[in-house]
Amino acid sequence: MSNNQMQNIERAVLSTIIFEPEHSDYLQSLNAEEFTLPAHQQVFTAMRSLYNDGKPITEDFILKIIGNSYEYTVLNILSALPVPNIEAYIVDIQTSYKKRLLQQGLANLVNIDEDMDIQQTLTSMELLLDKIENIHTVTTNRDFTIGNLVKEKFPDTEKFLTGLKFVDDIFHGFELGHLITITGEQEAGKTQLTNQILLSMSNHHKSLYFSLEFNKRKLHKYMQNKTNYDLDNIYTVTQDMIDGDIDEICRLIKYHYKNNSIKIVAIDSQMMIWDESKKFSTSEEETTSLFRKLHKLCNTLDIVIFIIAQSSKADHKNVSSIEIFGSKKASHMADIQIHLFNDKNDSKYRNLWVGKNKQNGTRETRRIVFNKTNLEFNEVMTDKEGFKITSNDSKTTKAINNARAKFKFSD
Repeated sequence: MSNNQMQNIERAVLSTIIFEPEHSDYLQSLNAEEFTLPAHQQVFTAMRSLYNDGKPITEDFILKIIGNSYEYTVLNILSALPVPNIEAYIVDIQTSYKKRLLQQGLANLVNIDEDMDIQQTLTSMELLLDKIENIHTVTTNRDFTIGNLVKEKFPDTEKFLTGLKFVDDIFHGFELGHLITITGEQEAGKTQLTNQILLSMSNHHKSLYFSLEFNKRKLHKYMQNKTNYDLDNIYTVTQDMIDGDIDEICRLIKYHYKNNSIKIVAIDSQMMIWDESKKFSTSEEETTSLFRKLHKLCNTLDIVIFIIAQSSKADHKNVSSIEIFGSKKASHMADIQIHLFNDKNDSKYRNLWVGKNKQNGTRETRRIVFNKTNLEFNEVMTDKEGFKITSNDSKTTKAINNARAKFKFSD
């Protein structure tokens, strides 16, 4: 392969990482010296530095590190089209580098003269061969048999309880690696339910909250009375901090996963995010891309992502399925769908409906009540005479447990 061809491959890899940040993890699989062009080595080093610091990998930030003298190189990289199979290109870069190292070693052997120490030369060759052998190569071979799979030992699936009885009774805790959509009718309380789940889980787990509907001032007003939760466990990004680009959101999730060990993410809401990575022919393509990136991130990092989504108006009448507004594929990518229906007879009641649950296949409806004082949902219980009794699930107490043993929950 000619130098020009290899340099084109290098540009394609660097361009793909810049335009498709979900591939930025590959920066850890490469080293600067593996690139043939010194200018590409400088750009790569700057990109990995930005990645390690949790900063956006953009033209401006790259040039800020290496200087405007590399502007022509960066423009050439940006003009290269991103590639669909980046792994194959990375393999070519690493294979070419191994060949160059081997050629260098053979050239040294050819140039041996009578005055050179043979043992020292052999030792140098051994070190060189070890270096070549130990270069980590990204592999595109993902074939495996079911026989090999069943022989593997996987740890028990970890589940995270919410602390909310009416949620934990259904799911028995949320498994890692799941994308969960929360939809509902207008004013049904999607944000309140999502926040209540996140706040309750924050007492035991570190989390990340994208409050894209609130700025800092509004979020401060909303949260100032939530003193019974561990608010220091919730890292927060508000609407005045980012512009809502999905790749920026994914980058921040990866940063907080790596640096703050977050396992729970909540995004409020789908309507405040978009995908600027490329031009889409339809809004359906863009919505599908948003959910595909979030779904992939759940599986890659093994985290739970809750996202408040907009459902189709027809779904408020049809309880057999919930379709994410703008994309049928988005609904398919959700591992769990939670939907809130307003009670037609009493505005303070809701029906919490679970129509898709890949954890245990449960499909059911729970009747809950909204407390306007603390902006939280509580479960609804009835005694033998049918009188309703409500309890605040954010404070799980012996009294609640005793009440649960005495009264039957409404479905």
